[in-house]
Amino acid sequence: WEGESHFGGWCSGSLACVYTSSPEVCQRSGCRWLPAARPVNMTAEREMDLQGARDSARAARAADDAARAASPCQGGGGVFENPWCKYIPMQAQCMLTPGCNFQ
Repeated sequence: WEGESHFGGWCSGSLACVYTSSPEVCQRSGCRWLPAARPVNMTAEREMDLQGARDSARAARAADDAARAASPCQGGGGVFENPWCKYIPMQAQCMLTPGCNFQ
């Protein structure tokens, strides 16, 4: 916490002050706005969130590609192909799963 705020401060006072996110609304509610000691840079935080999501998507895609390359259980390649075939480790399970072929 240490004085960080995504809104640049917080509203202090009665219960009407809770969840008030701007100085204007805070003052209209009869409350007192306290500026944050360390306001959070929301643009930088959103950019970091976006980069984290991109990194996660890349890692998931790499894991998916690795599973497809290493698995003897694959889909048939048609419209009814089961996308989960590559995660089935056993031949019997693969052969009994609709849309999967053991190679």
